[in-house]
Amino acid sequence: MEKLPDDVVLEILKYVDVGDLFACRLVCKRLERLCRSPYVWRHRYLRDEEDEDGALCPSLRIAPCLSSIVIATPAECSLVFSTRCAVAKLRVHVHAGGSLHAALVIRNQEALGRLKELDVFLFPGAGADARVLFETLAVTSGLGKVSIYGLPASLPYTSSPHDNVECVSSLGSSLRSFSWNVAIASQHTAPHYNILLDRHAATLEDVQLTSFFGAGSVFASSALTAPLLARMASLRVLACHLLPGLPVVAQCESLREVKLYVTHPQTQPDYDGAAEFLRRADQLKAVLLLYRGNYGPGDDGVDLVSALAASGRSQVESLSIGNECRDDTFPQLQPLLGALPSLPALRDLLVDVMPQELLQAITPALAPGLRSLKLRVHQRDSLPCIHSWLHLDAIKSFLLANPSLELHLLSRPKFCTIVRPCTVCSLGCQYNLWKDSDPGGDYWLTVTCKDLDH
Repeated sequence: MEKLPDDVVLEILKYVDVGDLFACRLVCKRLERLCRSPYVWRHRYLRDEEDEDGALCPSLRIAPCLSSIVIATPAECSLVFSTRCAVAKLRVHVHAGGSLHAALVIRNQEALGRLKELDVFLFPGAGADARVLFETLAVTSGLGKVSIYGLPASLPYTSSPHDNVECVSSLGSSLRSFSWNVAIASQHTAPHYNILLDRHAATLEDVQLTSFFGAGSVFASSALTAPLLARMASLRVLACHLLPGLPVVAQCESLREVKLYVTHPQTQPDYDGAAEFLRRADQLKAVLLLYRGNYGPGDDGVDLVSALAASGRSQVESLSIGNECRDDTFPQLQPLLGALPSLPALRDLLVDVMPQELLQAITPALAPGLRSLKLRVHQRDSLPCIHSWLHLDAIKSFLLANPSLELHLLSRPKFCTIVRPCTVCSLGCQYNLWKDSDPGGDYWLTVTCKDLDH
């Protein structure tokens, strides 16, 4: 060991677990010095909620840096407030009464200068004293990505972002990605995320505003949010509910991907505004319309895809329509069929069901640019394997009518087991197509008209 150069020993120590590193420090002064090297620690992560060996506090005492750390607050280890161990990613689980501790942890890591990514999870009961936490988030510098999510019972009132201009105006913009997924039916939540949107408008590229934690949660919309998004010169990706005033966001020339949550219920969903936004935003390349709730063919919002095609200047190459709460109907079918001829750039289409009308309607004449159709059908009772799909008349006709198009099916076994075969697999012809039933680990399995010859 004495003859090995330092860089070789460091490479070995990089793979030694934390407990053994502490033991190595006691062997000699050389190992004690090498065990403190940033090279040994910068790839490691720690979480206090799984700290069965009690390694967190000793690690924070000797490690110069870590890749990431997960801290639960109120914190039991006081070193989290003063450690010199700098992390690149910090995740804080905030329990009741833990907001002040969370703020102190964040401030300490900000001062160390390595923190780039921050995740904050708010547990029930964490919202009552969260004011100091949100105030800290508003002024923390140097972050590239912030995610705030959870299920607090309530959040403290905060003023609008324009009432906080003086406290943040001198701070630089750094965030490129911001995600807000807080399940709480309170209008007071809006200014919390608006303050961060306002401060980092110059650099934000990816914004996610949702409320999908917890059943019955309502997204708290704000009339100030859309104008803030419209100011973002670098905004490329946006996921949000049907915000009031959304059409103004179409002026973001950099915007390329949009995910709209069409939900029941939502605080004042602006269906007309969302439709106007899609009509104006002809710079979009990818659009996902995600419906949550029991929507029918005549309900507001199901025809948003029509608005996407209305301008005749659409550049959308990828379109996804999801119905998370319905697995048997597709109320957007007729609007989609009417829109396809006016979406000349469309290459990839994804839907959550398999309506035969859609398969029968898609032809090279209707959608000449379409190269990929994805069917994300979750029901398995009638279609337990890919082989059973290929024997459907609708699938056969679709592939023969569209020889240059790939059909992607939700990953499931290529064919059934010998012990429990479905009706189709009982025929035995699947072995002419595949040697094994494993789909290969891919989320999607691709089939073309060539696969029909078996």
